[in-house]
Amino acid sequence: PTSPSTVEQEVSEFLNPDLRHHRNPTSVENHDSPYWVLVEELYHLFLDAAHGKASPSPEAVSRVEARVASDTASLSTQLLMEELESLSARLSEVQSWVWPLQHDVDRLVESRSWKITAPLRKAHAFFVREDKTDEP
Repeated sequence: PTSPSTVEQEVSEFLNPDLRHHRNPTSVENHDSPYWVLVEELYHLFLDAAHGKASPSPEAVSRVEARVASDTASLSTQLLMEELESLSARLSEVQSWVWPLQHDVDRLVESRSWKITAPLRKAHAFFVREDKTDEP
C-alpha cells in the first residue's frame, strides 16, 4: 500500500489542481441522480483501499455489482425508450409528408384521365417488355 501523502503528491504532479472538477476529495456532494449513491459508495471503497484501511468486503462488492447490473438494465431501458420516442416523432413527421402525397396518388388513380389512358399504358408496357426480350 502507498501512503496517502505519496498518492496526493503523485496526483498533484500528474494533474494541475486547477483542472480538478472536485475540490473536496473526501466527500461527494449529494446530487439528484440515483447514480451518485453508487458513485459515493465506490469512491469510499476505493479511498479506503488506497489508504490501506480495509479491503472491500465481499458484501460491499456484491452490493455494488447488483446495483450496477440493476442500473445498467434501467439505463438501457431508458435509452431504448428515448430512442423509441425519437423514432415515433420521426415517423409522425414522415407520415405528415406521405399522407398528402398518397391522397394525391389516390386522386390521380381514380381520375377519369387515368382510366382512359390505361390501355395506352398497358400497350406501352407490353412493347417495352418485348423490346427488352429481343436484346442479346
